[in-house]
Amino acid sequence: MTDSILAQAEELIHGDRAKEYGHPAENLGRIATLWSAYLKEEITAADVATMMILLKVARLKTGVGSRDTWIDIAGYAGLLELIDDAVNEAQVMIINGTRHIRVGNAWVED
Repeated sequence: MTDSILAQAEELIHGDRAKEYGHPAENLGRIATLWSAYLKEEITAADVATMMILLKVARLKTGVGSRDTWIDIAGYAGLLELIDDAVNEAQVMIINGTRHIRVGNAWVED
């Protein structure tokens, strides 16, 4: 029997990809820094995960959905949870290549 979509996404999130790429807040944060520079607008790690979900939804709109696409969507949703947890626990974060510190609920440049 094939594992459920959620089980397969969970395995991807916490398996080899996590070891290869590191925590999603860092990995997607690096992508966010690059996208921010290209777009000249601040993009966060959570934005990257959300936009990747939207990319997968756009592919579904072609009418050719696949199990892999659904697994990827579930995986990116799981990464959003991990990113949110990391941001809520963090006291220091790099945003667009600049170190920020948490002051109350806000991030300010250090």
